[in-house]
Amino acid sequence: MKVLLPTMLLSAALLLGSAQAMTLPAIPTTASAASVTRESLITLALNVVASGTLLVAHTLPEGATFVPGSAAADGQPIDVRIGHSGRLYFTLTAGAHALTYRVTHQDALPTLAEPGILRVTEQGQDLLQGEVDQDDARTAQHPKETASGRTSGVLRLPLDGAVIQEHSTSVQVNYVGDEPELRVNGDVVPAALIGKRVRGPNFGELTYVAVPLRPGPNTIQAGDETIMVQVPGVAAQVAFSLVEAGDARRPAIVRVQVQDAAGLPVRVPNVTLSIEGAQPLNPDAIPSSPGYQLALEDGRADLRLRPQAGGQVQLTARSFAGQGQFALGGTPAPLIVGNASLTLGHPVIASGRATVEAPAFGGQLRVYADSAGLQPLEEVQTPRHLITGDASLLQNDLTARGPVAAEYRQPGFSARYALKAAAEPFGERQYNSDGAAVKVQAGPVQVFGYHALVEAGSQKITADPLTGIVDLGVGLTPGSETAVLTGTVEGLSRTRTLTRGVDYSIVYDTGTLILTRPVSFTDPDLEAPQLTVTFSRPGDTAQRSAAWGLGARHTWGTPLNGGELVAAYAQEAGRGTFGVKGTLTSPGRQLRVLGLVSGGVRAEVGLKQQLGQTGVLTVAATSQSEGYGGLLGGTPGTTVAADLVAPVAGMFGVKAGAAYSSVTGVLGAELLGTVTHPGWTAGLGIGATTEGQAFAVAEVGMTAPYAVKLRHAQGLTGQASETALSAALPLTRDLAVKVEDRVRWGDQGVQHGGAIGLVGRYGVSQYDVTYELPNAAGAAGRVRAGVQAEMPVDDHWSVGLRATTYVFPTLTTQASINTRYREGGLLATLGLDVAVQEGWTAGVRGSLTYGEGPWTTSLTGQSAFGVQAGHKYAAGLAYRGETVAVLSTARYEVGALAQAGGLASLTTDATYHLQRIDLRAGLGLRTSADFQALTWQAYTGGTYWLTPRLGIGGLYRVIGQRPTGVVGHSGSLEVTAVPMAGLGVTAGYAFVPTHVILSEGEAQRGEYVRLDILFHTICISCPPTVSGQVIR
Repeated sequence: MKVLLPTMLLSAALLLGSAQAMTLPAIPTTASAASVTRESLITLALNVVASGTLLVAHTLPEGATFVPGSAAADGQPIDVRIGHSGRLYFTLTAGAHALTYRVTHQDALPTLAEPGILRVTEQGQDLLQGEVDQDDARTAQHPKETASGRTSGVLRLPLDGAVIQEHSTSVQVNYVGDEPELRVNGDVVPAALIGKRVRGPNFGELTYVAVPLRPGPNTIQAGDETIMVQVPGVAAQVAFSLVEAGDARRPAIVRVQVQDAAGLPVRVPNVTLSIEGAQPLNPDAIPSSPGYQLALEDGRADLRLRPQAGGQVQLTARSFAGQGQFALGGTPAPLIVGNASLTLGHPVIASGRATVEAPAFGGQLRVYADSAGLQPLEEVQTPRHLITGDASLLQNDLTARGPVAAEYRQPGFSARYALKAAAEPFGERQYNSDGAAVKVQAGPVQVFGYHALVEAGSQKITADPLTGIVDLGVGLTPGSETAVLTGTVEGLSRTRTLTRGVDYSIVYDTGTLILTRPVSFTDPDLEAPQLTVTFSRPGDTAQRSAAWGLGARHTWGTPLNGGELVAAYAQEAGRGTFGVKGTLTSPGRQLRVLGLVSGGVRAEVGLKQQLGQTGVLTVAATSQSEGYGGLLGGTPGTTVAADLVAPVAGMFGVKAGAAYSSVTGVLGAELLGTVTHPGWTAGLGIGATTEGQAFAVAEVGMTAPYAVKLRHAQGLTGQASETALSAALPLTRDLAVKVEDRVRWGDQGVQHGGAIGLVGRYGVSQYDVTYELPNAAGAAGRVRAGVQAEMPVDDHWSVGLRATTYVFPTLTTQASINTRYREGGLLATLGLDVAVQEGWTAGVRGSLTYGEGPWTTSLTGQSAFGVQAGHKYAAGLAYRGETVAVLSTARYEVGALAQAGGLASLTTDATYHLQRIDLRAGLGLRTSADFQALTWQAYTGGTYWLTPRLGIGGLYRVIGQRPTGVVGHSGSLEVTAVPMAGLGVTAGYAFVPTHVILSEGEAQRGEYVRLDILFHTICISCPPTVSGQVIR
């Protein structure tokens, strides 16, 4: 029940001519008045006493246009978006007094519409006034500021100094006399690009379309005028800036922008961030992708962090180089909430939950604890109720599989115990288990250590991840597998642990592991990827060992002009590894080195050197001695690869490459002369190997408007010749058709392997579909496909698609189509799943959830047909009123989707609170799927409070089975005393016969004493006190 409603005062001030504010009069609708464009200031005076964030929705007056950049709260700029409906959505911190924005219009403003106000807190949302369409708000976009052109001069568009995201632009030229020549970067723009020509007696206007630009600065010249525009290069860094420090009530806001090496903004759809010390409020742009993805608009977004009492937050961009560390504002104020229960009886039982966020010793401490485990494993039993009707399932960024997760941070020091807290320092792989990590910063030097208990399978298989399917053999131990993706990034080894249910699915009975997404989605920079899977089978000896390490990290400069040096010792699976890793970055150069020692030596070097505007030298070398058994180990031997692209004079240059492998003992090299022209390149040269082979090489490529590369290597010493074609034909800015083909010409005839596909993204949707054409050797065509899409249809409907397919030569596929409908408190989903592997399985699933006031209802269902047929349905109801609370869940499971052969069950729990009486009751029914065996139980009980500090109570429970006819009765009597607020002491006796199985909530036989504690926010520097009410 809301005890406080906001009051809204609406006013508008009209600005005429000199833009002076005045009281809004009735504007005459005469022709002269209508021809004047006016600007008005709309003020929404807020008087809302609340915490959290306010989402204010307001409908623009008819005929009015919003002025971008004019929205402010108490004079400070605020975020505003415009929905598909045209409604404005303002996001501001609760506590602001006035919200203002400007509009332009010609006619008189009509009566202003009542705004809607939604309060958003960590616990949920609360509609305070009016109506707010949350789907319209969720899909709203920032208003676009249109840049007007110059009103004088020859070059009207683009504007001098403009940053253009595309690699082409339109150019508007206004001239007097003869048509001027247009030049871009000194090259004449052909007249064929003139899309519009207007001529007068002695003047004219030319509009050039799709004028090509190059990354970096571009000069545009027409007549005597020259302007400069810039085109961002590839994304190279992420810049962070603190917009608002926030406090315990207001969220902190950090501006995130993706930039190129020159600091220009780059348009990318999202960026992967690692956030330490705070929890993001922005939704994850791609929930099914590893890590946290922040959605960007034109390469920029404001990241909102959950309100908290001070502390340090560190942001690291995983996709590109970039790191930011900020001190959050606010007066230090502790938040301590929890409960605990200790029962002394037969047996002794302890349970509890706690949340601690508090300043301590000059830093910020966060502790989350739950005796039942913060993050249960997927193999645990189904929860008692489908829905709970409260915020008990709220997820936190700090979690663990065990009962405790903790973090302490202060300037120069951090300690963390949580899931995936520990990571080995060389390949940056996080351990998928609870672990501890400590970091101490002293100037540019950081000392770190970590420890984790890692469970690894006793068997291992290495496979090519491009196949999509790995056969591990039948009969795997559920949950024993660990899938790790390895490869190199810019010459150095990199590893990533895959997540079950996100990166792959697995069938333990058949031992089939299926990658659910192509590697190119999540690891586009990973070269030569390999998949390593460790697992166990029943009867195998458990492989659990400690993984720990100590080291130091020295950093200097910036991510684009600086370096990092890491020296560490790491131990895993009883084998120690000492290593040194270094990165040196400067404008145009990046050097990476890695050296490891563990019974042998492994060394890696990667160099990338820019040569002028277009030249580049890349070198990658790896060497491993026999006997090396440490981290990141590979095949003993040495491999070296080098590539050079260098300009010589004007459009002429050279291209060279060489590769050597000590395993094969072969060295190959080639040298080409190249010609580069805007839009295309060509090269001609020769190559040879130490095996006595020689070949001639010809290449031709096109860069705009299509990316096409054709290469032919003609054998000169009797070996086969080879032709390779690759092309990317853009359909839109973010979607392209890709074509690859490789033809081998030899004595055994023509052999070729080709592929055609679709690659790109739309919003946060990603596509990678490839069909490999049949070849002359008789191999059938195969399809490797991956689609991950989320496509909004309108304000309420959206459709999602996720599919992976592999055909070689028989079809194996997994695909799902999902639809979602959301309006107000209603959320409905419907999905279709298809899987083909040694037979087909098709399934349909859906859910329906509706909440209003204290009521929440939910229905879920799933049916599978085919070789893995089964059905699984559930319905839940939750009512949480001030005096009555009811939870009820019904389930039906049968076939392959059921546990223990199938079941049908009904569970209901209810409580009723009066001033002096607490009553509780419940009913449970469970039967087999064929309804032949039934187990039922019921309970009722309560407590009567003789005084506010003394109560007597009891519980009666009956349980029965059919067809055995066994019925058991049990009960208990107890006395509860409350010596102080928040502390309860209960003494009782449980009458439970020995033949009656103890049920959930009834864990005692005979006498027992129970201590219950409920506590909330307290002051750390004050004497320990507790307050609240006793837990019953």
